[in-house]
Amino acid sequence: MPYERLRVCLKAPALITVATHWNSVRGERLMPAWRDIDPIAFTKFLPVVWAWRWESRLATFIGRLAGEEIIFWAGKSNRGRRFEEVLSDVSSDARDTIMARWKRVIDVPGVEHSRGTVYSSSGRMGEGERVMLPVGADGQHADTIF
Repeated sequence: MPYERLRVCLKAPALITVATHWNSVRGERLMPAWRDIDPIAFTKFLPVVWAWRWESRLATFIGRLAGEEIIFWAGKSNRGRRFEEVLSDVSSDARDTIMARWKRVIDVPGVEHSRGTVYSSSGRMGEGERVMLPVGADGQHADTIF
């Protein structure tokens, strides 16, 4: 989804701020590198931000960052932990669906936006809006979802 189309869809101030920063630091590239992301640009919204690095040799995501609200909803931090470990309380079918969605952001690479019920492995549910943005060291190939 092109950024302009994404921006029109976004409603949550946190997502607008984060996505706008992502877009501004990517410049003419498909995506920014992780080193380009400046948390000071969205300090107010850090509690609801997470990031996962794709580890191809393990064929899984490894947690890179989780804000306080994310940790509350998930019931644990993702930092340094494998996708399967953090989502261990989720059914294998749900994990497969989530993995496929996240991996698509890496493989395309592309942006994903959705709204609806947010369910966490901690058993908490709520309504939410989500956006996943690709990040990659070379600006062309994604290695992280943010």
